[in-house]
Amino acid sequence: MNKFHIRLVDFTYSDAYDLDDEKIPEFFIDGRPLINLLGDCRHLGNFDNDLNYQGVLAHNYIWQLLGQVSQPNQLGTNRVVIYRCHCGCDHCGVFSTEIIIRKLTVQWKNIAWEHEEYQTTFDSAITFTFFKPQYFKAIKQYCKASGIVI
Repeated sequence: MNKFHIRLVDFTYSDAYDLDDEKIPEFFIDGRPLINLLGDCRHLGNFDNDLNYQGVLAHNYIWQLLGQVSQPNQLGTNRVVIYRCHCGCDHCGVFSTEIIIRKLTVQWKNIAWEHEEYQTTFDSAITFTFFKPQYFKAIKQYCKASGIVI
């Protein structure tokens, strides 16, 4: 079983953007940032997800992570967006996954780069299985620390 956590990490924009650095939510799998496991593609601008926002967006995103709601992303698939472009548009391409909730486990399956014209799935080894109570607890801890009401 993999271990799941969400933490805020420092993010430094390249000088080309002329934007202030910020803290962004990051998924950790077995103590390592997920983006690193995917090949550290932040240079593509893919660091955003709905945890970066307050209110209904963050609330709905948490419900998606918990498997309580299924709603299409901007590309029209029911895959949950893990990372999207900093502009907030899924049409730039997203890292997404299927989240499968079972009695004792949660699986992030078929993590892929999804684009409106094609979908490339990463190596089949990029599927994570979490112990459901640990996964749910990690999400609830993040929500409490971030002020997200669920």
